[in-house]
Amino acid sequence: MSDRHRVLIISRELPPSIGPHPIRVAKLAKYLPEFGWEPTILSVPTDHVVDRDEQLAAEIEGIPVIRIPRLLSRVAPPATGARSLADEVPTRAVVPHKPGLKLKNRLARAVLIPDSSILWAIPAARRATAIADGFDAVLTTAPPFSTHLIGNRLVRSCGLPWVAEYRDNWTVNPLYERGGAAGWLNRRLEKRCLAAASAVVVVSEAAAAEMQEAFPGIASRLHVARNGYDPDDLPEPGPRPALFEIAYAGSLDERRDPRPFFAALAGLTAAFPELNEAVRLRLMGHVADWVVEAAADAIGVEKVTFDGLLPHREALARAARAAILLGITTQSEAGGAGFTSKLFEYLGLQRPVLMLAPDGPAKDLVRRSGGGLVADPEDVPAIAAAIKQLFHEWAAGSERQCDQTILAGLTRRATAEAVAGALDTALEARLLRRHAEPAPPL
Repeated sequence: MSDRHRVLIISRELPPSIGPHPIRVAKLAKYLPEFGWEPTILSVPTDHVVDRDEQLAAEIEGIPVIRIPRLLSRVAPPATGARSLADEVPTRAVVPHKPGLKLKNRLARAVLIPDSSILWAIPAARRATAIADGFDAVLTTAPPFSTHLIGNRLVRSCGLPWVAEYRDNWTVNPLYERGGAAGWLNRRLEKRCLAAASAVVVVSEAAAAEMQEAFPGIASRLHVARNGYDPDDLPEPGPRPALFEIAYAGSLDERRDPRPFFAALAGLTAAFPELNEAVRLRLMGHVADWVVEAAADAIGVEKVTFDGLLPHREALARAARAAILLGITTQSEAGGAGFTSKLFEYLGLQRPVLMLAPDGPAKDLVRRSGGGLVADPEDVPAIAAAIKQLFHEWAAGSERQCDQTILAGLTRRATAEAVAGALDTALEARLLRRHAEPAPPL
């Protein structure tokens, strides 16, 4: 078997779009060649992207990218008002209210199965089928889960080895739970996809356990490829922060509710003048308007900075200057398997982490690594106790850092190596099946 193989990566999420999913795909494409797999990516056109990170997009320069418009894109353009994050870095970010957007999303959720990206998956599947002969395997990465339907089609029409990557679990995940006929059909589609996939990649052992419980037949085909951090993205270590700044990067809304954290912080600042004098809060990412008001009410508007959505490396540079890095994930967001990818970059920055999460892989990693403290995201007294302890450690100059041995295994290179292992397994299984087939009659 040749040492070099070609893989077609099918992903709706790709730079210049910003977010954890495009970052994962870009880093896979960057590091897979080290493990024998040369990627070509099938994705959406760049006009599907509103908030753009051109620096992140530069990481996939030189990698072949085929961009396929979705159905009806000429009738209803997918995005308007595209802007570069490098050109415009807001100092205050509130997700704008768009009349009719929630109704539009509800209608799409009710009508389009498994999700609205089926309008892209249909033409993308046609193009993937047309070029499939040039590849040794296909990797679909989801959500959106319509992407997996493309992989299923390629298996059935072309016989390509297929690795289905789950960045989030699908029907076993409360975030994507749907009732009635839509839920039944989604479950049926997932079973069909899993039956056809040569290998299945998930991002944590907890996610693998959920999948095995729901679909026992796939246990032997499951591979865990965690998220990670890329050392190339991290800034040089800076001096000790002069203020007790707590920085958060990501989305904040009803699904990822920061109000218990704000309540804990408000109580501490009222009780401890030294903490009240030193504390600052920096929020980066998509922030709902009510979060803005709640943060200001908790500790005072003069102590809160809203940076909005930033280019990836700029967000890491600002996080590196903070005293504490805050992570939040909830049960309603992803169940017990929730494992925010930002946590790996937090640990890579070697700043103390406060991880608010239900019992599961995020808490386990912070505890095991020694990189910070954990609390339940709704337990105000526990959150307050963790903040207080981290403040005292900061004041004493004895801040926590992730264990170096553990940190070495949390890189994006390690992620790509695990995914390459799944691709190798899928390819080997196909070759074994070919050898087992009887030769055609002469």
